[in-house]
Amino acid sequence: PGGQRFDVVYAPAAAPDRAVRGLFLDGVAGVMWIGTEGGLARIDAGGRTEIVPEVRGSPVASMTRVARAGRRSWMCVGRLALGLSCLTDGGTWRSIPVLDDDGAERTVFGIGAAGQVNGADVLWLATDSGLVRATEPAARRLAGGPDLLDKRIDAIASAADGSLWLAGGSEIVRIAWPRWRRWRTPDGDEVRALLPLPGSGVAAGAASGSIYLLDGEGVA
Repeated sequence: PGGQRFDVVYAPAAAPDRAVRGLFLDGVAGVMWIGTEGGLARIDAGGRTEIVPEVRGSPVASMTRVARAGRRSWMCVGRLALGLSCLTDGGTWRSIPVLDDDGAERTVFGIGAAGQVNGADVLWLATDSGLVRATEPAARRLAGGPDLLDKRIDAIASAADGSLWLAGGSEIVRIAWPRWRRWRTPDGDEVRALLPLPGSGVAAGAASGSIYLLDGEGVA
């Protein structure tokens, strides 16, 4: 309607690569990263598409760039069944297993960077068995933290103020170490996606199709 037009910029032949799960615009590398059912692809500034062969065999939905000490940075992606993969500043991909206490691979639903240690971003992972900071459960580092940290976390998002938003089931938690606060959506609506808003609020997309706006005081 109204003369609107959609330009197709990504249309791979293989079915797993056509199912897009996430997008990340990387200002450092000048590319758009595309998380798919089959793995990872990228589109460069010239519009050329490339399937990333080093990141294959597991869906990718969440991507972020992580600052390292000395003005370096890595591009990291959460792989649903294969942990974490990061493109180092040297241009090589490094695979990082994400294991539980029994040595089994955790399912990674999302990743986000919040806070810094020794000049480097801290990377957080939302998994099927809780929040993970690098390779250890964050609950062990936050005495008296919310129970959600040890449960399945479906969504994670980093805010501009350095805080971290998490969602699991109908719970939404904002963490600004060492403080935290928890809310619940109306009628137990399960949250599937989070988007930090200017200020201290967040938008939460739920399984019912509703989008809730949380201003830091209550759910609207």
